[in-house]
Amino acid sequence: MLKNKFLALSIISVMLSACGGGGGSSSSGNSSSSGNNSSSNSNEVKAELFPNGEAKLFSYTVDIDYEQEKLDFDKSEWNIEKGILLEKTKNPIFFNHYVTETNGLFVPETEQSYRADRGIRNSFIHSMNSTTWVTSPYNQAGFNDLKFTQKMREIDLQGVRIVDQFAPVLITMYEFEVNNGSSPELGAVSSQLVKISDKFPKGAKCIQTQAFSSNQFFFEFEPNTEFEVPDARVLQDWADTVFDAGNTKQTVPNVEVWGKIRIGSLLEHNDDPSAPEYYQFALEYQGKVYHTYPQKPEWNTDEFVEDLKKQFRGAEWFKSVVVPLGKAKEDQFMASVEAKMRSQCNYYNAEAAKSVDSVLSKVKK
Repeated sequence: MLKNKFLALSIISVMLSACGGGGGSSSSGNSSSSGNNSSSNSNEVKAELFPNGEAKLFSYTVDIDYEQEKLDFDKSEWNIEKGILLEKTKNPIFFNHYVTETNGLFVPETEQSYRADRGIRNSFIHSMNSTTWVTSPYNQAGFNDLKFTQKMREIDLQGVRIVDQFAPVLITMYEFEVNNGSSPELGAVSSQLVKISDKFPKGAKCIQTQAFSSNQFFFEFEPNTEFEVPDARVLQDWADTVFDAGNTKQTVPNVEVWGKIRIGSLLEHNDDPSAPEYYQFALEYQGKVYHTYPQKPEWNTDEFVEDLKKQFRGAEWFKSVVVPLGKAKEDQFMASVEAKMRSQCNYYNAEAAKSVDSVLSKVKK
């Protein structure tokens, strides 16, 4: 849904199950600006600054395939112009469509409206300071009732090991095994990463998202074949299809209109009366029906770290390598995991980005 932010926990699970483990870090998110610093010449647009005084910030999406031993990454450049956050990247990823109860359909930047020289129009800016950013997802109609709030913290990276930023799980596991007398077997990319000891220099800083929240529920979908309900033109067609398949209890959907978008819900079939009730949702859009999903994202760093610890405790690697060494070693390992994850960044200043670029260039893919 949202190009958020931290390591995807579902991806971590896959890496933990692999021999040697590891963690690819996705550093991206929604930025915003504190104000419009317009030039006295109305025909000249002066760059707007982030709260830390930077005209540009940088983020990275790093994908480490530990089975194929491949590393790919994409770097984004973020800047602000006329109160809109812009993202320039070689591989643009466009947001899904959103629907809110008040304004209805949010149509984001699309391949048709996108310009590479400008970048993706990511967000409208409501307010921004050193600790809190409030934005609305960019949409072509200019709606701004849907607001995302991010709690932020600036981190001085001087002396921090660079590779910890995009492979924290791998490094944590490797260091634990080595410090406890093991010699883990690593593939080509993993063995390169654990040997890179470069650290960030003076002046390298980053911004970390510590919490994220939305001011309201919204529905998310994309008008493509992945979301489309085959052969359905109205919500009743969808209801008939899923009922005939035995997936729902209702033959007629409950329908609400958000903006001008008709959204239907159906209670899922469940033979266990003690189980919680779940619903399926779909909406009508341009003569077709699409699956849609209600969203109200909210998370913080503490929850993220605890979820990661929980996944570690359930991983076979943890059970076979860490648990046999006793409770003290378990606590030591978890403390190391927490320390690395709490130092993860979402945006880097130019000095820090140069260092990340240098390290990534050393890895032979």
